[in-house]
Amino acid sequence: MKREVVKAVGWGLFFTAILALLIIVGSRNLSRFDAALVAYTFASLFAVFGITYRYAMWLQRPPTALYWRRGWQVFFRRSHFAANFCSWIERVTNDFALNRFIWKRDPLRGLAHSLIMWGCIIAAAITFSLVFGWASFESLPDQLQRYRAVRFFGFPRSGVGCFAGDTWRNARHAPAHARRRSGGCAIVCGRFSSACAPLRYKRYGAFAHWQRRTPEEQTEFIKVFSDLLEQTYVDKIESYNNEKFIYANERIDGPYAEVGSKMQTSKGEEFTINYKLHRVGEDWRVYDLVIENISLINNYRSQFNRILTGSGFNELVSRIKAKLSDKSDQLE
Repeated sequence: MKREVVKAVGWGLFFTAILALLIIVGSRNLSRFDAALVAYTFASLFAVFGITYRYAMWLQRPPTALYWRRGWQVFFRRSHFAANFCSWIERVTNDFALNRFIWKRDPLRGLAHSLIMWGCIIAAAITFSLVFGWASFESLPDQLQRYRAVRFFGFPRSGVGCFAGDTWRNARHAPAHARRRSGGCAIVCGRFSSACAPLRYKRYGAFAHWQRRTPEEQTEFIKVFSDLLEQTYVDKIESYNNEKFIYANERIDGPYAEVGSKMQTSKGEEFTINYKLHRVGEDWRVYDLVIENISLINNYRSQFNRILTGSGFNELVSRIKAKLSDKSDQLE
């Protein structure tokens, strides 16, 4: 293998490894990585390798290598560096960012070119951030058609709050009977009557179906689904003994908040449990649990949508009632 090929392969592997490392770090050790996009991720890694390889091969050609080396020597020359740097900023701004040379030819052509270019840049930034697990979004609890960014490169989008810790420190000491269903609500949290949001049918991605239901059907669904949640989750939590809960962090983002915690079992195992809350009046109420990076809402949402689309509302209620007898959280 020729020397220039070895160097090009080396540079390609180097930049590919850097991107792979950034994906692991930015997705928090792949905890926020979407496995459904793994093909796009490997395609991106391959593209980085291919582009770097071809560019490295091009730079090793004698005329190109000479031009590249002399060009940087002139740019960093002490007597001209300040002027060169200002000229570089001007070129990047006017020619690349603003495309002024195209606007001078024809305003409409300049507008079209700018919209296409920046549309592609913004689309690429959003797409690659999602593919690499650098950005994560979640639907609003009361408006499932809208989403909000919650993290970028693993960091929360907003600052950390302090109120939620008091809520959950108090919740830990709630008596066992308080962790029971109250007002159509059944989710594992300390005080159901005051700190837990009712898990309504519309919260699980079926708002259109919910609007078509009669008040009697809505009441029936809330009852059976609450029983299912209580049987599946609350009873399991209450069966634990000598488990230790550690409340790690809290974060506030306007009317929303998230409390992170860890549960350590008597066998030394550790599980992460994140509570997502929504402010209703003066109260903070739980609307989702994320256990080991699996969202309770997303889990039931996908199951509900499949059943509603294929069989309808009555079949969904029937399956929930059937599951009440076998203590399973899966409806299919």
